[in-house]
Amino acid sequence: MATLLRWFFCLAWAAAAGLLWHEGMLRAGWALAMVVPVVLLLAWPSSRRRRGGLQYVQMAKEPIAVQ
Repeated sequence: MATLLRWFFCLAWAAAAGLLWHEGMLRAGWALAMVVPVVLLLAWPSSRRRRGGLQYVQMAKEPIAVQ
């Protein structure tokens, strides 16, 4: 879910920069400069990303005999 939100906000940011450039409120250089944080954010790895395969935690333990 966090990755989906990250992509959504990055695309919204890039679209806003493109719209401002298209309307003439930004020069091309500033519009490209506004897209740089989007590229950096998408290139930055997510902190919750798992490395490797699935990870399981064993909850059960061997029974202990009571004397």
